[in-house]
Amino acid sequence: FFCRVMEISQQVSAGVALLGDETAFDDGSFDALVKATFRNACGEDTKGKKQELQSISEIKELSDVDAVAVKSAHAALTTFVYEAAKTDVPASQIISSLEDSRLPEARVKAIMVAMKHAIQIHQKDTHETYSISHKILGNRFRHAKKYAHTVKQTQNTTQARNLSLTHAHT
Repeated sequence: FFCRVMEISQQVSAGVALLGDETAFDDGSFDALVKATFRNACGEDTKGKKQELQSISEIKELSDVDAVAVKSAHAALTTFVYEAAKTDVPASQIISSLEDSRLPEARVKAIMVAMKHAIQIHQKDTHETYSISHKILGNRFRHAKKYAHTVKQTQNTTQARNLSLTHAHT
């Protein structure tokens, strides 16, 4: 018996938890970020039309959200999606991981709907059923390291900013 387990770092969990903060991400910005994450991960829009990677800084619904929070949440959600795909875990474990990151039920459902939609697009394209790793990752796996690196950079930037603010107050 083999048990698949998602291994989510504290940085990824914290970034995903940002998506649960409705003061940081209102419903519109949350939806825009989730759509952009899956569009970039899968390379397709909601209709299955092939798309190039889109910079999150170009998304107007995110322009009023703190840039560090957007980058951190985007990188974390992308890493989370790739980890879920890589480990091919069941939906119940993905939901549990999102709930552990303190996401409200409605936002967990929104992410799961986006994930299910991404899987359906790939099934329709290929007319075959693959594991979730093939459905989500496709040929975009090479971007996983880039986003994982972005999570680390965002954390370092936040720590440096907090440190400079601490020194400025002393």
